[in-house]
Amino acid sequence: MISTQLISRTLSGALIALGMSMSVQVQAKSTAALDVEVHETILAFEKEQSHAREILDHAKGALVCPKMRKGGIFGIGAGRGHCALLIDGRTDSYYNYTAAKAGFLLGYESNSMIMVFNDTSSLEKFTKGKGKWEIGIDASVTVAKASVGGKLNTENLKGAVVAYLFGEKGLILDATLEGGGFHKVK
Repeated sequence: MISTQLISRTLSGALIALGMSMSVQVQAKSTAALDVEVHETILAFEKEQSHAREILDHAKGALVCPKMRKGGIFGIGAGRGHCALLIDGRTDSYYNYTAAKAGFLLGYESNSMIMVFNDTSSLEKFTKGKGKWEIGIDASVTVAKASVGGKLNTENLKGAVVAYLFGEKGLILDATLEGGGFHKVK
């Protein structure tokens, strides 16, 4: 029979290992380096999606996260990323994304994300908050993932806030942004 103490130690060890594996991302990025990655991410999005320029031009703002990483083991997981908010094509401010999850998840994944704000109200909610904005609490986000052929399912892309995930590497049994939040970097 497995003791409660053994289970607790195993879960604690798994969480520590997960945190250590993601610690490379915890180090602060310089804004100049992040700006370069943001530009490259937009170019990759435009290359991958035929309607990317139209999507970005229509948006009131776009939060570009070049590398979003998340991982989980034994049902405990975490995520992290660094992002820049673009308004009228220029960097307005910087954000960090963090997430803690519990439930059925296993694996590690890295992808790029561009979250567009399609109306002024949703952009203002994001920028005028208390420096923290949580997915599922502060706004409902439609997640658009490219199919195997690289085409987006465009049926549900008319929401106020749409997150485009692309450039995925790795495999994780969890495909949501729920439980995560963005924190403005001062």
